[in-house]
Amino acid sequence: MSDSPESQLLDFGVTDRLLESLEDDISVVDPWETESSRSTLRGIGTTAGRTIMSLGTGVIRAIDYVRARRTLLRIASTQTARPSVSVPLSTDRYRDIMEFQRPGLYPQDITRGAWNLMLTELRCEQVSNVLEGLFSIPEAGHTDIQILVKQLTVCALSGWHDYPSGLHTVPLRSGAHYQTNGRSDDALMNVQFLRLLCLTVKRAHFTALREIFSPDEFFSLVGTVTSVQPPAVRANPNTNPIAYVLQCLAASWESGMDLRAQSANHALFLECAASFCSGLTSRGTAGDNEALRFLIQHHTAALTSICVVDEWIAKFFVDLGAVDLVGEYVRAARKAHRSLVQPYTQLMGALTWHDHSHLAFQALDADSRPGHFGFEIMSWGGDVVRSHYGEG
Repeated sequence: MSDSPESQLLDFGVTDRLLESLEDDISVVDPWETESSRSTLRGIGTTAGRTIMSLGTGVIRAIDYVRARRTLLRIASTQTARPSVSVPLSTDRYRDIMEFQRPGLYPQDITRGAWNLMLTELRCEQVSNVLEGLFSIPEAGHTDIQILVKQLTVCALSGWHDYPSGLHTVPLRSGAHYQTNGRSDDALMNVQFLRLLCLTVKRAHFTALREIFSPDEFFSLVGTVTSVQPPAVRANPNTNPIAYVLQCLAASWESGMDLRAQSANHALFLECAASFCSGLTSRGTAGDNEALRFLIQHHTAALTSICVVDEWIAKFFVDLGAVDLVGEYVRAARKAHRSLVQPYTQLMGALTWHDHSHLAFQALDADSRPGHFGFEIMSWGGDVVRSHYGEG
């Protein structure tokens, strides 16, 4: 594997803890809470179903096993035959993959085979469809989501070569449907992994990641992938995660990075940070406020560019109170010189573009928005959005 931070995740001591946690989670899974076992009885008719029940659970297990193997083989064939990796599978196929990869419910060769098929879909950047496949399973619950995140983390820390099995890992290449993962794929897989973590929070619960990772574990993971990981900042991630995120962002921008080249990494870092800190932003501290003011004052353009990218990122800053702070700078700039206003109004527009436009006007008092000034905020903010998406 490459030693570059984008292509290699550092095992910062979390693997053993996650393996132990997985062992506990899987031990309480009910092996009969599967879509496969229920659909077998539903699909073969009442009379045949009664006959199978009279023969015992061994027959049902055998039928499930044959059905699972055939299903995975059909999915593997579909993956190979599709015209492009950007073409998604059907919704039913994603549900089957995510059903059969659930550990503790099927024989290991089935779950490991389904896991390899899932990794192929992640490599094809079908993150959203993969996660929706899990959410579409009626029997899948919060524990299943956490198990998936923990397993993916262990797999990622192995360079996408090992599968968690009990308190140890086994090579994925020993399972069915394994595809060789070249070194060039590592960075792509790491990014897809982080995107899946973000989607997990958006689709599941805002505490989903904080129930699995400590702040320093999570930010070490994210920082390694995105390169937004300065050697030292004042804030402690465990006691003040929001200030830590903002200071890391400022430090990376001050390190001389090419903003345009690194904008995707900064956006991903912030999206992950916003996901992890979801629910904490309304309880911001003085340290958070100080770090946010520094970003607004000294990195206005950079902050504007990343707030346009994603509604989740913009909402993160809105919840921190960025709109009111930017309003203060707008008022001060208007009193100093009108030419100083535009960068802050562009930031205001970027922050409030995603369904928060009313906040821009609430943040500005009557003296600051006479005539067409309110229009200027949304006009300049709109210019930023259109420029980002190539519409201007």
